Amino acid sequence: MVLNAFRGALGFLTTLPIGRTEAAWEAFAARPVVMVLVGYVLGGLIALPLLLPLPSPIVGFWFVLGVVGFAGINNFDGLLDVADGVATHGTPEQARAAMKDSQIGVGAVLTMGVVLLGLFAVGSW
Repeated sequence: MVLNAFRGALGFLTTLPIGRTEAAWEAFAARPVVMVLVGYVLGGLIALPLLLPLPSPIVGFWFVLGVVGFAGINNFDGLLDVADGVATHGTPEQARAAMKDSQIGVGAVLTMGVVLLGLFAVGSW
């Protein structure tokens, strides 16, 4: 059952083509602690460019691509939605509405820039 939960977590939290069944999802929902293991797997995959003997700007670029490629665009979309909600001036209802709309706000643009630059800096180190 734990292995099925791990497969479900991999399928939900990454772009890896594994664990995208209803049973795996339900097992993951029942045991969300397995997302820690997914973090180790994802971190190991994303860190692979850091082991290559390439110039640091290229390694940094591949590191960013690894995060986007393995973590998936949906995770970045969620981060940007939250950033728009945090940047909203108004009531909690207005913040939730900003998180649900399809427009990109200044909070999202700033957050994406900082995240991408930060990932590139870490990967280039």
